[in-house]
Order: sequence, then structure tokens, then C-alpha cells
Amino acid sequence: MKLVKKIKFYTEVFNTKFIPLFFLFLFNVQFVTFQAQNPQWIVYTTQNSGLPSNEIGNIAIDNNNIKWIGTSNGMAKFNGISWYIYDTNNTPLPADRIYPLCVDRDNNIWVRVTDGYNSYGVAKFNGVNWTIYNTTNSGLLSNNISDIIIDSFNRKWIGTNYGLAEYNDTAWTVYTTTNSGLSFNLVSALALERYFKWIGYEYLENNLRLTKYNDTNWNTYVNPGILDENYDLCIDKNDNKWIATWGDGICKFNSVTNNWILYNTTNSGLPTNYTICIFCDNLNRKWIGTAGSGLARFNDTTWFVFSTYNSPLPSTTVNALALDSNHNLWIGTPNGLAEYNESGIIGIKNETQNVPLMFKLYQNYPNPFNPSTTIKFQISNKSFVNLSIYDIRGILIKTLENSTVSPGFYSITWDAGNNPSGVYLCVLKTEKTVSTIKLLLLK
Repeated sequence: MKLVKKIKFYTEVFNTKFIPLFFLFLFNVQFVTFQAQNPQWIVYTTQNSGLPSNEIGNIAIDNNNIKWIGTSNGMAKFNGISWYIYDTNNTPLPADRIYPLCVDRDNNIWVRVTDGYNSYGVAKFNGVNWTIYNTTNSGLLSNNISDIIIDSFNRKWIGTNYGLAEYNDTAWTVYTTTNSGLSFNLVSALALERYFKWIGYEYLENNLRLTKYNDTNWNTYVNPGILDENYDLCIDKNDNKWIATWGDGICKFNSVTNNWILYNTTNSGLPTNYTICIFCDNLNRKWIGTAGSGLARFNDTTWFVFSTYNSPLPSTTVNALALDSNHNLWIGTPNGLAEYNESGIIGIKNETQNVPLMFKLYQNYPNPFNPSTTIKFQISNKSFVNLSIYDIRGILIKTLENSTVSPGFYSITWDAGNNPSGVYLCVLKTEKTVSTIKLLLLK
């Protein structure tokens, strides 16, 4: 009850006519310069980049750190400066939904081709020529491709809805339930753990299974408590298998101890049980793309969720994740492509391209907060920026940023541990604009 009364009081304070008068005070603020870092976020859409569509289906990054982005209207190649588009107009591919799945050791790009209704197999692109593999000219038993991994011998392991195919650039070998240890022919996800191939399945007898294959033996592990299909699979630095499911959350599996741990909305910070993709990064953090609830990050201890409310993420649905050689995370959504690095994006080659189209100060998150909160803003032009915190009387509490910054997205954390509970104002000023948000510290 006390908390409700406090919130009501602060709401009434916000609705007073004090705020406009407060701006007169702000223009007398003194500046202290310090170095600004690279932006944490860059968002790419059809409006500010060469993307042929905002609907991103998958992302692959090659050995030269070039990004290959599959969209609903062709595949984009992005080297940090220039964009090039591949579609039915300039390739022999039969459809424009070209989703890159992996890069082999010879830097060939392997893509899945579909028009959204029909599947046309898998294609290899060596930078000049395309080779299409389907049921008519290869060992594939189905044109419906789910995933591809490349092993240490440069063999391609291709998951389909009718078994698993192995291709060594010369010969094909096909594995199904009739000639191998596969539990089911509907292969949905693949992952590589040294010499072990791990295979996940779609709807399998109302339980979750993983199969391990080492070129000789097949071993299957079953968790009967999880009912939904394996949407994606990754392996962390401790050789734990992480499984994204559609409806049950994510599952961590240790094959040595045969231990399964299920994380869902009831026992974790996962915002939904409907997950689409999962990625294990070089710091052993797990990134989970969800359907309609943002991007979750889990470091084995704490959870954090990025959404359109607390970040420039272009959609709360995340379809694809990839990490480049500079440790920038690439995030594919139905509404565009985002690049993120909490330490500042590394490898920005052209600061005039792919920048925000407007000036904006985002609402802090969380709010109310105790004791720290994150404040995000975007700048469309190179500008001198002052970001400061004031109390409700107009007294300067903290200057968070006071320098010339390049166009981009920025994120700053304010630790208010030494300040009393109350209403605070965060003001972002440039040479031409002023924006204010209201912060509520509750201890």
C-alpha cells in the first residue's frame, strides 16, 4: 500500500507545470568534456542501409568478417561499408528467400532457398558461382533444409525433414531411422562439439531427444518432461548443450552427468517459453531470441532482457543471432537488423552510414529503479551532447555525458545509490534539441 501511495504522489508531481520553467534553468549548465565511446547499437533497415527487406531470416559471418544476411527478398552481403544484394535477378536461384546457414573452411557460403511455401534445397556460393543441390542432382532425400554444420574435415552435415545428409564435396551419405541411430527423420537443429555431431528433432513422441554421433556410434538422450520441439541448439564452453524449444523455454543438458535443467518463465528471467534461436558467445553467455518478448541474455547467474522498450532493438521477435570477429553481436528480426556490443561497437568503418534517422531519448529501464538504471539515447548527426540528472528542484545531481559524439546509439548507467528516493529528471541536450524523461528512485 505504501508503494502505491508513493507512485501516486510522484505521478501528481509529474503533472505539475514545474517542468517547462525548469528548462530555463538547464541552459545555464556548465560543461565538462570527456571521451565518448563508440555506440553500443546500430540498427539497419531498408531506410538507412542496402538491406532488400527488413524481414531477417538468418545471418552468417565468413572468415573475412563479412556479414551475409538472409531476408525475405534476397540475401545481402555487407562488408561494413558497402552492400551487395543477391536475388533471382542476378543469381540462378529459384526463389528470393535466401537464408545463409554457414560458412565452410574454404569460405563458401551455404544457403537454404525457399519462397515461403516451397523449398528448393541448398546452394553453395563461392563468391562467383552458385551450385544448387536438391533431390534431383544430389543425395538429398528432401529439399526442406533445416540446418547445416561444417566439421573439422570440411564435411557438410545437412539436416532435413527426411533425415541427415553428409557431403564431403564428392560423395553423399544419407542417414535415416532405417540405416542409422537417428531417433526421427525430422531433423531440426545441429551443433558440433569437437568430433561429435549433435542432432535435435521436431515433435518426437512428446519428449525431447538429442542424438550424438561420432562417425561410428550413435547415442540418444531423452528427457520425457519436455514436450515441445527443438528449435535451435548451441554448445557452451563447458560442453553443455543448450536447446531452444517452442513452448517449454530453454533446456541445458550435460551429457556426462545426463543432467537436464529446464529454464522457463516460472523459474528464471526468461520472458516467454517460446524461443526461436540460441547462441553461446565467447564469454560463455547464452543469448536467446524469443517470439514477441525480446532478446534474453543469461550468464549462468543473472538474466537480462532487451526489448523495444529499453533498447533500440527493432522488434521483440528475434529470428537469428551471430557474432563477428570483433565480438559484435548481430541480431536479425522481422523489422530489421541490429548490431550490438555493450563495450561499444568495434570496427565501424563509415560513421555516416547506417545511423539513426532521428534524435531520441529513451525511457530509462528499469523505472522505478533501485539503485541503478540504464539510460539510452540515439543521435542522428555528429553533435555536442549533454546528458544530466537533476532533482525535482532543478539542482544538478550528475552529468553523465558532456562531449561531442558521433551518430549512433548510446547507453549509460546511472548509479543512484547515494541519492535519496524521489523524482529525478534526465535531460538530453544537443545544439538544436532538448529532451527530458522522468526517473523514479524507490529505495
